[in-house]
Amino acid sequence: MKSIIFSTVGVLAFASAALAGRICETSEGSPWVQDATFAITRSWRIGNENGKTLVCQTSSGGGCIILGTYADGRVDFCSSQASCQTIDDIEEKLRDVINNCAQNGKVGGKWVFGDGSHADVFHS
Repeated sequence: MKSIIFSTVGVLAFASAALAGRICETSEGSPWVQDATFAITRSWRIGNENGKTLVCQTSSGGGCIILGTYADGRVDFCSSQASCQTIDDIEEKLRDVINNCAQNGKVGGKWVFGDGSHADVFHS
């Protein structure tokens, strides 16, 4: 029985890791690139001024944390269970989404981390 449980956990961990990475979801309804960029910049400045190094979504039932908004841009950190990522890692991944998913001055998408949590760029 134990081997079945551990095999299932291993398969789930592998499947989650296989889904990790950038997912572009840019559409006409997406925020302008500059608004998404300012949303990131404002949230990190505030977090760093308060000495924060981790962003944690602590609800075991899942949810999202608003990291920042600016005009029509918004960035969130979400997970289906409690999860933490470093501010630096989230910022790097959100900037990757912005740099690689932009189309016609707009951007939308997410970065999925290995544990299934994700950082999102979308319209506020």
